[in-house]
Amino acid sequence: MADILEPPINKKFLESVLKCHFQTNLKVSNLALSDVASIGENFLSTLFRVVINYELENGKEMPSLSLVIKCCPKNNDSMNAVKLLRCFENEIGFYGTVLPAINKLRYQEKISAKSVHASLVPNPVLMFEDLTTLKYIMHPREVGLDLDHCLMVAEKFAYLHAASFAIYQNDPTILTVYENGLFSKNNHSVTTLSVGFNSLVESCKHWTNLNCYYTKLKSMKDNFLEDLFQIMKPTGNFNVLNHGDCWINNIMFNYDQNGKVQNAVLVDFQVLVFSSPSVDLHIFWATSPSLEVQEHHFNTFLGHYYSLLLRNLSKFDVNVNIPSREELYEDFKKRAVCGLAAALMLLPFIKASKREDADFTNFLKSDSENGFRYHCFNNKNYNQHISYLLQYYSSLGMFS
Repeated sequence: MADILEPPINKKFLESVLKCHFQTNLKVSNLALSDVASIGENFLSTLFRVVINYELENGKEMPSLSLVIKCCPKNNDSMNAVKLLRCFENEIGFYGTVLPAINKLRYQEKISAKSVHASLVPNPVLMFEDLTTLKYIMHPREVGLDLDHCLMVAEKFAYLHAASFAIYQNDPTILTVYENGLFSKNNHSVTTLSVGFNSLVESCKHWTNLNCYYTKLKSMKDNFLEDLFQIMKPTGNFNVLNHGDCWINNIMFNYDQNGKVQNAVLVDFQVLVFSSPSVDLHIFWATSPSLEVQEHHFNTFLGHYYSLLLRNLSKFDVNVNIPSREELYEDFKKRAVCGLAAALMLLPFIKASKREDADFTNFLKSDSENGFRYHCFNNKNYNQHISYLLQYYSSLGMFS
């Protein structure tokens, strides 16, 4: 496995990385590579774990070091998406420029893994601390997050958004380069969203509980993409750096001895976008809470986010252009189409069963009733969530 990667993950390469990272000479004595994500769990990169044994120049053997390696996906459709969305350029920019600027602020909070190495040539490779060694784990995507987990995510949003707004006040150019995001106007997004939209419309014909949305969705089909691309742009006076892809597999949680969630970190900063904070709120809400939380606890989630946003902005001495909670909610309502886009592009993968054919190519190109795409839009788990979401977006005025 090590030699098929480019650059090959071998002792020589790891020695050069670790020498640079630790600023000392060392020798790698052994390494062991293994896969991190199984089929259907990750689409815009390939992840490996490497456990490294090494010794210092004086011969002192150090404790084994576990790192996560991220490189380009092997699937051609996924690779094309990565190039169009500039995924690796975005993530390298986050770790190389944005995060250091955030870490210079007077109040710091852990929101991501530490970066060990990042390069674009000869092919993109990033290396991070292995968060599992710090007792962080992922929650099962099919289950969804309970309220305690969702409130923890709200806290991370509140910190990232407030910190990015603070650094924007000092140097806007750090953030304005992130102008595209997951739902930007490019061939990949247009194709994937169009396939998803048509598949949902067809699903509305087959499921009795969705029949009432068939005509409503068809009526907005011609304008859906342009409306989406428009609302992704920053407007007004309060814009922040959005993670842009914060669904359940891009969050890791850590727990106390009683099993209560005590912290979270975000991973995969590949499709960052400078825009309204409603972008992150919509993408997360459409994809990651349990159905029970979605149906009963949005106001609690939004209230927790907003109160911590204000608290963090105060810690950063920022007190200009801050929207009221009512203004934030009005902005959230206006951007409901962003939530629908997440329900078309991300939610089908999240609620799908674990299948061997779970990849972008099968999603885009196979319309067989036995195929992966049909399963994505017609399994019971997806049906229950999309039924709630369409009703919810209707209440926000999306079909008006």
